[in-house]
Amino acid sequence: MEIKFIKATKRDFLFLKETDKTCFTSYQQTSDRALLRSINSSCNEIFIAKVKNKNKWEKVGFVIIHKYVTTIRIISLAVLPEYRYLKIGNKLIEFCIDFARSNSFNMISLEVLATNNNLIEWYEKFGFKTYDYLHDYYEEYVDGFRMRLSLSTLLQ
Repeated sequence: MEIKFIKATKRDFLFLKETDKTCFTSYQQTSDRALLRSINSSCNEIFIAKVKNKNKWEKVGFVIIHKYVTTIRIISLAVLPEYRYLKIGNKLIEFCIDFARSNSFNMISLEVLATNNNLIEWYEKFGFKTYDYLHDYYEEYVDGFRMRLSLSTLLQ
C-alpha cells in the first residue's frame, strides 16, 4: 500500500474534525478552536496520512505534533476505523520519529489513557516508556500516563 504524509491546511479542517470525533471519546477530542490553532501555529504541525486506493489518494488519519526546544509532543494520532490494522498507525509513529530526527529533536512524548493497555503496549513496541502518572488527566476519574521515547536510545 502506498502512503504519503502531507501538511494540513485550513481546507483539511472538516476531515480533521470528523476523524477526531470518530476516533476519540468526547473527553479526548480536540476542540475546533484548538484544531484551528494547531493548523495556524508555528509551534504545531499537523500531518495527514493519505493512502492510494484505486489510483486515488484518500485521507485516512493524522498526527498533531507540538514542538518544544528539544522534544516533540504527539498531541493526537488518529486513523479512521476502516483503515486500522493496515499498519498506518505504525507509519505515523515512524513518520514522527523521522520528523524528530531530521529536525534535531531528541525526545518524543505523549499521553495515553491509563486503562488502554493495548495502546500502551503498542507504544512500548516503538520504545516508548511510561514515566508519569496523570491523575484525573482526561476528566475526573479518567487517569493517564505520560510516555516518552528517547531518540538517542534508538538505533540510527
